[in-house]
Amino acid sequence: MALGRALFMDPRAGKRATGGQMLTTILHEDMEDNVALQAYGEACIELNQSEDALKIFLRMIVAKSTDKPTRKLLARALMSPNGLTHLEEQLPDSTGSAAALAFLATVVKDHSGISQSIALYERAVRITPGSASYALNLVHTTELRFDHAAALRPLYAFCAANPTLAVGDLTCASFAAALPDLASLPKLRHTAPTAAAAAAAAAAAAAAAAAAGARAPPEISATVGAGVEGRPDAAAAGTYGAEDLDLLALYFTAVKLLFGMGALQALPPLLRLLEPARNVQDLHLTLVRNENAYYCCVAQLCTTLPLPLPHLPLLYLAGDSHSLSPSWREVRWRGETHLIHPVLVTGLKAWHLRPGADFFPKAP
Repeated sequence: MALGRALFMDPRAGKRATGGQMLTTILHEDMEDNVALQAYGEACIELNQSEDALKIFLRMIVAKSTDKPTRKLLARALMSPNGLTHLEEQLPDSTGSAAALAFLATVVKDHSGISQSIALYERAVRITPGSASYALNLVHTTELRFDHAAALRPLYAFCAANPTLAVGDLTCASFAAALPDLASLPKLRHTAPTAAAAAAAAAAAAAAAAAAGARAPPEISATVGAGVEGRPDAAAAGTYGAEDLDLLALYFTAVKLLFGMGALQALPPLLRLLEPARNVQDLHLTLVRNENAYYCCVAQLCTTLPLPLPHLPLLYLAGDSHSLSPSWREVRWRGETHLIHPVLVTGLKAWHLRPGADFFPKAP
C-alpha cells in the first residue's frame, strides 16, 4: 500500500501508472480497507476525478467524522472542480439533508473553502428556513469575505421568514424593524474620502461644531454591554435553550457587522432592544459566548464614540478581537489626523498563519 501510494504521488519516480494499478488491485481485494480507500481517494483528487474522490471520502467521514486527515481530504474533494455539483447529485435537497450539508460546510470552511462553505450553508438554510443556527453560520461564513452588507443579507432574510420567532420578548419582526433598510447598507459603510472631500468635511464639521456644539456619543446608557453577573433582575442561567441562544447570537452578530462597516448611527436602537434580551446569567459560558463577547465589546465602545464619524483618511487595523478597541478613533500619523478602520479577522494568530496551515484566516 505504502509503495503504491509513494509511486503514484511522487512524479519524480515516473511510476504513477504502476502505483495507481497497485492501489486499484489492493482496493479490489478489500473494499472496506480504509487505508486503501484513503490512498485511492487521494489518487482520484490528483487526477481530478472529483466524483469518485467525493464518494470515497463521504463514505469514510461517516465512521471518522473527527479524523483530521479524512476531513482535509473531504474538503479537497468538495473544493475540486465540480465538487459541489457531484455532492448535490449524491446528496440532494431534502428535509434530512440539512444537517449533513451544515456539517460539510464546517469541514470545508476549516480548510479555507469559503465559497463552497457558503454554498452549502445556503442549501441548509433553504431547506430549513426556520433554523437560526444555519442562518448564523451562513452569516459568519459570508463575513469572511469582508462584505458586511452581503453578510447581513441572510440575517434580514431570516427575520423576514420568521417574524414571530423570539428570544425573550424580542421578536425577529421587532429587531428587523430597528435595522437600517437593507438597500441603504452600502451607503452606510464608512469609506475613505478623497482629499478634497476630507478638507470640505473638516471645514463643515468645524462650522457645525462652532454653531451647535461638538460631536457627541449617542444617547445610550453608559452600562450597555456591561456584565450582568450578580444583577438581582437578571434571569437565571439556562433560561434560554439552544435555539434561543442561536437567535440571540444572530442579533448580536448584526451589531458587530454594522459596527465593523462603520454604520454606528444605526446601533443605538438595536442596543436598546438587546439589553433586556441579554439580561441572563452566564451567557459567557454558553455556546454563543463569542457572539456575546463581541456584542458586549461593541456596545461598550459605542458609549464613548462621538457621532457622526468624521470624514478622515483611514488607517486600517487588521487583527483578531483586539482590533475593535481602537476602532473608529482618531489618531495622528505623519502629521495628519486619520480614522482607524477595523479589519476584524477571527483567528488571525501566528499559529493559524504558519506555513502549511490552511485554516480559513489564511483564505485569500
